Amino acid sequence: MQPSQDDDGHVKLVVDGIHLSARALPDRPYFALSTVFGVKSEAARLQCLELCNRLNDHMIMIRFCVPEAADKQCIYVDHFTVTEGGITGEEIVAVTHRFAKVIRDGFSKYDTDDIIN
Repeated sequence: MQPSQDDDGHVKLVVDGIHLSARALPDRPYFALSTVFGVKSEAARLQCLELCNRLNDHMIMIRFCVPEAADKQCIYVDHFTVTEGGITGEEIVAVTHRFAKVIRDGFSKYDTDDIIN
C-alpha cells in the first residue's frame, strides 16, 4: 500500500491503482476512507449526478456525490467504518481493499456514459 501522511494527518495510499485518503476521527468512532475521481471535461453535471445516483442505488457500502464547492467537476467517494469497541489492523486492511474493489467494480459496471477519467 505504501502509505504516507499529509499535513492534515490523513494517510494517503494507493490500493489497486486507486488513490485513497484514510483517517481516524478522534471525536467520533469512525475510520474514514475517501477518494476523488475526475470526470471528462465534456461530461455534463447531470451525467455526473445520474452516475452518482446509479452507484448509490446499487453500491450500498459507500457514498458517491458531486461536490458543488470543488474547483473542477469531480466525483467524491467515501465510507465510514464504525470503530466503537475497537478495530484491528487486519480489519482496516480488509475494509480498505474492499473499498477500492467496490469503487472499481462500480465504475466499470455503472459508468455507462464513460465519464470517469
